[in-house]
Amino acid sequence: MNNSTDFHNIFIAIPVEKELQAYIYQIISNLYSHYSSLRWINHENYHVTLHYLGSVKKKQLTLLVERIKPIIEAYSSFSLKLETATPFPSQHKPHSLVVSVKLSFLLNSLYETFKKEIEECGIDLPPHTYNPHITLAQLKKNGWIGNTKRLPHPFKIPVQSIDILQSLTEEEPSQFRKLASFELSYHKIEA
Repeated sequence: MNNSTDFHNIFIAIPVEKELQAYIYQIISNLYSHYSSLRWINHENYHVTLHYLGSVKKKQLTLLVERIKPIIEAYSSFSLKLETATPFPSQHKPHSLVVSVKLSFLLNSLYETFKKEIEECGIDLPPHTYNPHITLAQLKKNGWIGNTKRLPHPFKIPVQSIDILQSLTEEEPSQFRKLASFELSYHKIEA
């Protein structure tokens, strides 16, 4: 494979532990059980996206892996708080149902640090406001999922690793291939 080869649909994400995947699905599907307009995503694919990179060259991806590996390893594990399920990107024009992740200092720090490294690798990022979430379901065309709902019991998910993933299909972004994975150090720090 040469260095000009493109990798498409690449993103950096925080995986959700297997034990929590089914639990999150159970809670949210119960809250939205009366909405037939939802196509649920396989809960084994739940993650929190840090950055969507789109298409990148092999050389850029290799450089990015080299640059972010020591950064990730310098972070202690922390947790993210989940509080609400909500239409995304807005209640007026939703295309998905997500559970919102509270933006903590450590999560924002990772986001900003990675942004700088990504740009220094020559990868262009679209300008947008970071709105961390876990996508749970796609909304069928002209479907409605109601308003934001608070979780019965807000809870936290641990952040112990970060992955570089490739979405294998654009139409249904629920099949992923892991290209790299990095472990955070394991000193427990609450966000």
